[in-house]
Amino acid sequence: RALTELVRSASACGRAVDVVSGAPLLPMADLRQQLLRFGGPYADLRVLPYPQWIKRIETEAGLSLWPAWRPESTGQPHFPVFNTRVCSADGLRGHVSAQTAEALRTGADERWLHRVLQFLFEGPLQRSTSSGPGSIP
Repeated sequence: RALTELVRSASACGRAVDVVSGAPLLPMADLRQQLLRFGGPYADLRVLPYPQWIKRIETEAGLSLWPAWRPESTGQPHFPVFNTRVCSADGLRGHVSAQTAEALRTGADERWLHRVLQFLFEGPLQRSTSSGPGSIP
């Protein structure tokens, strides 16, 4: 929605703005709890120590892009933190609606996550390509 509004905004013409979530960081433990509450394929989502998780990825992803992409973080004792800069919607003020600026400030909530997951696992694409709800192709 923000991109659509920016394209249509005469005041944004020729300006550079960051369109990123200004929501508070979501710790991995909180994301895990949200996924557990969703259920389905996440009902038994276990916690693995980061080094054990990386080893499992290296073992199971041998035929994927993992060998070419293997990040520097694989030797770390914990999952790396990405994009921790604090964003403000102030740069968008006057270029997008107040509703859009507020949505960027608050970010996606658990209800949104569950709706997206439900669409991914049970939506029209899955009905035509999978064996049933919750199955992963």
